[in-house]
Amino acid sequence: MAGRKLNAQFFDFLAAVSILPLVFKIQSLRATITDTTLRATLQKHWSFSSFRSIQLPVIKSFIQNESCLAIMPTGTGKSLCYQLPSLIVDAPILVICPLVSLMLDQCYQATKHGIRALSIHSGMSSVEKAVAYQQFGDGKCDLLFVSPERLEQASFIELLLRTTIAGIVIDEAHCISQWGYDFRPSYLKLHQLSEMKPDAPILALTATATQRGAADIIRLLSVSNMRLIRKDQQRSNLRLHITKLDDKRGYILNHLDRYCATIIYVRSRKHVEVFSDYLQSQGVNAIPYHAGLSKIQREKNQALWFSGHRQCIVATNAFGMGVNKNNVRQVFHYGIPPTIEEYVQEIGRAGRDGQIAECHMLYNQKDISLDRFRERQIIDWQGFIDAISTKSLNVFRQNKLQSLMSKLGLDDTDVHKNRMLNQVKLRGLRTLFERIQQPKLDHFMHMYTYIQLSSCRHVYLSHYFNHEEVSVCHNCDNCINLSSKMLQQLDKAEILSLIRSLHSIKIDDVISKFSSYKRRDVLRAISELYEEELLVCQDHMIYRKDVF
Repeated sequence: MAGRKLNAQFFDFLAAVSILPLVFKIQSLRATITDTTLRATLQKHWSFSSFRSIQLPVIKSFIQNESCLAIMPTGTGKSLCYQLPSLIVDAPILVICPLVSLMLDQCYQATKHGIRALSIHSGMSSVEKAVAYQQFGDGKCDLLFVSPERLEQASFIELLLRTTIAGIVIDEAHCISQWGYDFRPSYLKLHQLSEMKPDAPILALTATATQRGAADIIRLLSVSNMRLIRKDQQRSNLRLHITKLDDKRGYILNHLDRYCATIIYVRSRKHVEVFSDYLQSQGVNAIPYHAGLSKIQREKNQALWFSGHRQCIVATNAFGMGVNKNNVRQVFHYGIPPTIEEYVQEIGRAGRDGQIAECHMLYNQKDISLDRFRERQIIDWQGFIDAISTKSLNVFRQNKLQSLMSKLGLDDTDVHKNRMLNQVKLRGLRTLFERIQQPKLDHFMHMYTYIQLSSCRHVYLSHYFNHEEVSVCHNCDNCINLSSKMLQQLDKAEILSLIRSLHSIKIDDVISKFSSYKRRDVLRAISELYEEELLVCQDHMIYRKDVF
């Protein structure tokens, strides 16, 4: 045992010594990179004259060897924050990516900009993997995309230890946090990266993380002095509509623009198929997308939608991560997303070109029933023990049971058919079990609050992600309805009452009297009253109809 440990230490020493000169070279190169160099690279490879949002400070932090957690809204160009540095530094950048489809898309997008990008995933043959391993080890690629599970394989760890890399990127970093909406246990092992590669900066990227989630990500990555850079989530070009009704199908048919790119999110695979078929029967050019389709069919349907041959895609939340289509004009939610984070991710796929996009969430009373939510989503400790002891599907679906077991670090060999034995053996996991369950209820209550809002929805979303300095959007249903109500009251009551009491008044005096309203809204109200022949306007004056 002692000899094995010594050999491992000796191997690590040799690996470190062999790559030390290249590490110093990379660090020296980083010191010479200026803003001018970064902008010139941006112009050359992307044809952009300036950076968007917080791209520049994130890139500079990464280039200057500083580890950073960047929280950037969907559609603000997170991938460029590591793609551009890969063209400048002299060693590969390792990118941890949660989905094969996402890494393949990112690979494709990177190669379009002259980046030598590779991926290693389960869909490759052993020969293809060996070639990719060799190219990465020889430094003949700029970006290497792998899943977090790849870091559990000894052969890859050995390769990583003896290969010089310029940095590490963790995409969709919210997956590391149990407070994130898409927690994945495999992400919890990523703290090993800072131990294996202490000289490589780590860039963690996500579109959605609350203050608690961000702190959790930084803590779990075990990176000292990790910088946090965040951009306000508010995207006021998204018109947010939330409607309570039972006839969701009718609403979507009435509001669906059949000639623009649209995503309709539903909560189950079966419903995807049923609703997609229904839309097709109504003449809508719709296609389905969910994880139950074959890989070939998913890729085909996604390609049809991206190319514009199909305008409407009906999908579960399996669709959308990494989607880079800038002209999506509508997003519908046929029901309530489980979390605010997932909702923001999904509506964020609309309006990436900065133009107005419509986002509709539809719900009924069942969707917001707390009792129904507890029945379908929450299980108590005894119910869990019963379920794993009997492999019962009546408590909740098998995939949810397996997911919960995975988060607890359990597999089938850890449980028995005897309930009492499991109760005793696994009792030490009860605290963790309760911690895993609680966020589900918290997320539901946040969604419930959001749905019931009477104030600006964009402001609520910004505050949820801890951005305080935001203004009302004037572009969500609540802001629009409030403006409409104010205008109606102004039209029919206050202005008319004022004129009737005074017989006549200057238009400017009316505007001053109602200074809490926008000038254009007051003028619109006066115009409507004039068209209804309830007053007379002449020479900048307003007269009561019966005295003019």
